[in-house]
Amino acid sequence: MISKKFLKKSLIGVLIGVFVVLVISGIYFLLSQKKSQPTQLPSPKEEVKEKTIEETLQDLTPKEQRPLTEEEKKEIEEALKNLTP
Repeated sequence: MISKKFLKKSLIGVLIGVFVVLVISGIYFLLSQKKSQPTQLPSPKEEVKEKTIEETLQDLTPKEQRPLTEEEKKEIEEALKNLTP
């Protein structure tokens, strides 16, 4: 028959194992929880002005015009030749 000493050690081992699994599961559960942030409307100071298409195009347009180099002229001419039938 199984001795009481063996049963006691087995029970302690099983309880320790269950405890370790519970601790690891608890840590995982706590870390996986997302902290929900209350939704807030932006204050007037925080409002971001959206740019219109015209403003964006003005930002992209170069301020100073420079003459085209010979290489750029050739590239444009080749592109135009390829477009015409």
